[in-house]
Amino acid sequence: MHGSLPQRIAEARETNRRILQGTDKIVGPWKWASFAKRYLNKPSAQLAAIGGRDQRTAERWLRGEFEPPMVVVLKLIEMMFEREDDRPA
Repeated sequence: MHGSLPQRIAEARETNRRILQGTDKIVGPWKWASFAKRYLNKPSAQLAAIGGRDQRTAERWLRGEFEPPMVVVLKLIEMMFEREDDRPA
């Protein structure tokens, strides 16, 4: 009887570790982030202005911690396909 108790404790610890650890995976930033860093002068400030968020959140978007809102993604796609003569000065 007492031989199964340590096994149950080990199973409970493993279950608790999995719950605390979560299933999140660390993923690198998307290709749009490298485009934004090259194309924009101050990428985090400009993305924050486009997305209506603060600069710290925009920095997290660039690092790949969070996905940006669709407004930001669409604006970057629009910038990618802009002609040079159409760009504002």
